[in-house]
Amino acid sequence: DRTGEVNEPLPFIPPIRWRTGLRYEQKSFWAGADMRVVSGQDRVATEENPTGGYTLFGLEGGYRFDEAGRHSIVFKAQNVLDKAYRDHLSRVRERGNPMPGRNISLSYHFIF
Repeated sequence: DRTGEVNEPLPFIPPIRWRTGLRYEQKSFWAGADMRVVSGQDRVATEENPTGGYTLFGLEGGYRFDEAGRHSIVFKAQNVLDKAYRDHLSRVRERGNPMPGRNISLSYHFIF
């Protein structure tokens, strides 16, 4: 809270966030899963709207073509359950819009 005559929450205070995951790795490939839990935020400043809590799940895997890992293919899936949520810290003016749903990507990485 602010000090002095004004007694209201400060703007853009993040809710509590927690992230955990598991990863299995071998010489040429890896696979993993993660979970992100975010609590709701209802102590908001005058021009802010409260946001609800949410839980997101992600998957990742990849294959290294050489021992040094310079060439690899990576598969990622974020928000795999297609959860609609709103990020309290989003700077987008219209904060009533939900964040992106399920995201899937396949990419080739070359490190030089």
